[in-house]
Amino acid sequence: MTISGFEIYGTRGGCGYNVIDGGANVHIGGLPYKMTADTNDGSTLFNWFFTPPQHHAGNWYLYGSDGASYTLLNSGTYTRTAAPVTRKRSGKDVTAGLSKSH
Repeated sequence: MTISGFEIYGTRGGCGYNVIDGGANVHIGGLPYKMTADTNDGSTLFNWFFTPPQHHAGNWYLYGSDGASYTLLNSGTYTRTAAPVTRKRSGKDVTAGLSKSH
């Protein structure tokens, strides 16, 4: 992912496929987040919020919208690594299997 000013863009790989992401540096309740959006099947828009890393780790929050609602779907922690973007992992993406009608 490329961060340039307020913009965030690029491709994100993992869990067997790549997606195109776009987003921005945002402040929510006075706290900084990195927010990106993508869709895996066109029926749900996923928004990812990442807190800035502290000691190479941070929190992530996944929200989804089907155009009628906006729901927290999942959350967890992440660790920054030096792995190349083209690295692919096996297993399901966190968005796999989420209901189209949350």
